[in-house]
Amino acid sequence: MWSFRGWGGSSQQEEQAQNDVQQQQEQPQEEEEEEEDEDDEYEEDEDPEETHFIERMLADMDNFGISFSQLDQRNERDALRLLGWACKSKAAPDVINKIGERCTDLSARSLFGLPALQIAVQNAHLPGVKEMLRMGVDVNSMSGEHIMSTALHEAVGSRSLALVKPLLTQDELEVDVLNRAGQTPLYLCVGKAIEPDEEDIEIVYADMAVALINRGADVNKGSPDDPNETPLILALRSQKCMILAQMLKLGEKPPAPVVEMCMKHLEGSKGNEVVLELLVNAGWGRSAPDDARTETAERSRDINEVLRAVPPTGSEYPSTGNPVPGQTYTLHDAVRSKNLSAVEGLLSTVRNVNAVGTDGGTALHLAATMGRDDIVEALIRTTGILVDKVDNHKRTALFRAVSANHVEAVKTLLKAGASCNDRDRFGYTPLRQAVKRPAGAIMEALLDAGASPGLGGEQGFTPLHTACEYDAPGTVEALLRAKALPGHCWNESLQTPLLVACKRGNLSAVRLLLPHLSERQVNMRSSTDSGAETPLSAAITCEPPKMEIVDIVEALLKNGADLHMQKSGNGVSAIFTALILKLEGVAVDRIAAHPTIGPRVVRALVAGGADINDMTFASAYSPLHAACIEGACAEVIQELLDLGADVDVPCVSVSSLAPLHLAAGFGGNIGAIRLLMGLRNSGGLNAVAPPPNDRATILYLAVQNNMTEVVRFLLEEGADMDMMPNEDDGTPSKSSMIEYAAFAGSLDSMNLLIQAKMFREEAEEKQRKEKAGTAGA
Repeated sequence: MWSFRGWGGSSQQEEQAQNDVQQQQEQPQEEEEEEEDEDDEYEEDEDPEETHFIERMLADMDNFGISFSQLDQRNERDALRLLGWACKSKAAPDVINKIGERCTDLSARSLFGLPALQIAVQNAHLPGVKEMLRMGVDVNSMSGEHIMSTALHEAVGSRSLALVKPLLTQDELEVDVLNRAGQTPLYLCVGKAIEPDEEDIEIVYADMAVALINRGADVNKGSPDDPNETPLILALRSQKCMILAQMLKLGEKPPAPVVEMCMKHLEGSKGNEVVLELLVNAGWGRSAPDDARTETAERSRDINEVLRAVPPTGSEYPSTGNPVPGQTYTLHDAVRSKNLSAVEGLLSTVRNVNAVGTDGGTALHLAATMGRDDIVEALIRTTGILVDKVDNHKRTALFRAVSANHVEAVKTLLKAGASCNDRDRFGYTPLRQAVKRPAGAIMEALLDAGASPGLGGEQGFTPLHTACEYDAPGTVEALLRAKALPGHCWNESLQTPLLVACKRGNLSAVRLLLPHLSERQVNMRSSTDSGAETPLSAAITCEPPKMEIVDIVEALLKNGADLHMQKSGNGVSAIFTALILKLEGVAVDRIAAHPTIGPRVVRALVAGGADINDMTFASAYSPLHAACIEGACAEVIQELLDLGADVDVPCVSVSSLAPLHLAAGFGGNIGAIRLLMGLRNSGGLNAVAPPPNDRATILYLAVQNNMTEVVRFLLEEGADMDMMPNEDDGTPSKSSMIEYAAFAGSLDSMNLLIQAKMFREEAEEKQRKEKAGTAGA
């Protein structure tokens, strides 16, 4: 079953682990069989103690390599559960692969009634998804009866096109499979709710729909309960303009009955005029049979008028602006036609120039969105026009013009006195929208008109925050010229623009901000608790690391950044933060793993005043100890040594082990181990640890923690397999290293030791025979 003995673990922990295993073994076999047969009870009968046991194992390990070799291959259920936890915890692909090798059916349910592939998708673990697919998992496998969905359904629901794409490459994928609710992945994609401010998400779903259709998804496949409820009908009915536009672009022709159904749904209102225009441009308004159009007109007269108001290709409104006899035009229709004469013709007769459509927008909103500054100018000259009237989302015409990136329309509205500081329902101003757009002229026009650079949205993100995040130095400079106060702008997490720029590794923004900040503001925490970040710690932990981090660190230190400002409650200063490579046992992409960036950052921190032998972290670790435990690259270790790190000081918190033992037993970086082995007084290949670990070699520690690659390296170098630690009475703790590997559950290491022993015995036997032959001669 399970066996785990971590370095430094107490005997009480070992006994508790063994008790957990014994409790699992004593469970009646009949109950297990009943659990496997009843899908609907699978989630409920999850053993809390067993689940906690697996979680504890994963949490206690410095890397996942300790446990996957301990699996009893007969215990398929435990193997699957550990596979599920590995996917949930975003373990490395090689870990998932080695656990998966113990599973006969990768598509079987692991945790919470879900197959491991679904768990990887739900937790956005893209490398895990790709590894599961590479291992041959059934991409069409369903989750438990309560949900009954495939990994593709889960990926679509995750809003991530990156998770959808690898699934679509599988030849055996059933792209139109139904979930429990009778929905195909495409239907689910179309039906996803999108907030009005989520333009980026709407684009993602549109791209996702295209990918699904190109893979063969049927836009006209409905559910068994309602065959007419298809993705295409849903796109029409829910007025998903971007998705519908993509469907029509791909050649999907909505039949007349489908459009009529849409008309029924929109009856009594103008509906979404963009949807109607899409339908007409796709040919429905002109190619549908006359009787079908007549029937539709009788059911929904207002909508039919809108359809007739959109001119066929190549035609124009009459130059006089007068309506064609028998047809009725609204001001919105005329604006949409992009015909200034038609608009001016209606303005003299229209009773309410501020009339709104279904989205609450006026004709001025529509003209601003379309970027027709000539029509915008004609409208604002009209008596009674409300330039700052808001739509359903509290957005003015100016806000819409900025969002659509129409420079001239923005300037025309500002000249007419449009307010540039009005906030929409999410607290965003036109200036905040302008910062995200490529046209810098819009931002300059807004600032010249008096737009405030310090106004933020619901989460407190000001235009300056956004500019620092998107690395737009020209925008940052313009906002600072407009008197933005970077030291007094906080979002809901109390993040300053400087911290945002440091977290993204945006050097240009950092250099622009620093002259405007005091030393106190340079060291401002992201929140009030002890686990907060400072700009310096945010720069050091930037992922992925950039070469600009070195210059950012130097600039921050030059402007008063505090090297000893804690990043977390356990006293981690800047030098220790730079050496962190593992979070909750899982490796992360940090500077200590980079042979070029890591040493330069360490050098910059020491040059700025960091103590290379600082022992303040838990009063026991030095930076060198931390680097060895974390698995820092050899170049970082060498830089620490060159800067004066004391290699002879033991790590009190980890059984007084030397740096070499820490690197072999915990860090596992072969280059660092080779470097430390070559140091004078290190003890070399067979270095032994001091009491209370008498005669514990680096090979012993590597075996104990199942550092397989370290064991392989040491054996290839010729490490002594017979040196074992002593008990209190002076006798060896185990008869051999192989026996200890079996006791510790390090089966991979045990196999390597057996192979090395056999190889050495064969070599010795060959040598004896050669000597005997020489002596006989």
